[in-house]
Amino acid sequence: LRTSRDSRTLLFPVLVQASSDPALVKPISRRLATRPLQWWIDFSRDLIDQAPNPVRAAAILNPVLNPRDPEERELIGRLIGRLASSGAYDLAWRTYADATRRAGGVVSDALVRDGDFESAALYPPLDWQLVSEPDLYASRASRPDRTDDDVLEVTAMNGRSGEAARQLLRLPAGRYRLQFEVGEKPGDWDGNIEVVVVCTSPARQLIAVPGYVDDRQQGRRGGAFDIVSGCATQWLSIRATSDGPPPSSAPWIDKINIRAAAGGDRSNQMQR
Repeated sequence: LRTSRDSRTLLFPVLVQASSDPALVKPISRRLATRPLQWWIDFSRDLIDQAPNPVRAAAILNPVLNPRDPEERELIGRLIGRLASSGAYDLAWRTYADATRRAGGVVSDALVRDGDFESAALYPPLDWQLVSEPDLYASRASRPDRTDDDVLEVTAMNGRSGEAARQLLRLPAGRYRLQFEVGEKPGDWDGNIEVVVVCTSPARQLIAVPGYVDDRQQGRRGGAFDIVSGCATQWLSIRATSDGPPPSSAPWIDKINIRAAAGGDRSNQMQR
């Protein structure tokens, strides 16, 4: 692998398949920990994307990858995304928390992380995962009337509808209240924004709050919902819909907040 790039075509698939064998997890991990020149980063990427067992891939890579290195941090984010997409939510969270601490950060106890969209998303979907497509997108931007405050611009157009942003939550059983703020609806936009909380398994919608009820209305929105036993993880999603052309200005959402409804201490502390 060090001397012939062509050998990767043959050997990478063999090593990726071997990663499913529990007896080979530690030997492969130890080999990668030596950071063999020319190939270990590319192989790690293939392992994350193609491993038959992403949990074993995490066991190989978590002791190896350094969250202080930008290239390796990108691989950690990729691994967290693979774990979440495969339903290994607890391991995705542990990987996220461990990487944050090893990089010298503090794991926020907020129920919604970065609900005011002031921080970079290092590890989606534990941090915000944003869509960027021609007719459906979400992106951080300065608030139009307050340039020292960032918001999330969310737009759908030309008949597109769907999830523009999402974040994986871990809310214990209990009653909660969801709140968020929307900016004034553009007068030439026929769409809407909706904030939704859904159980990951079994998949069940818990609450859906529209951003706009009357045209051009702005301000705070919210509603209460319950987490029942057996719904250990949830998706918080921002959805957008529109049948018409792009608006002259982008609708925006900010300060998404989830709190224990009454008598609880699970407050969402906004992180700046």
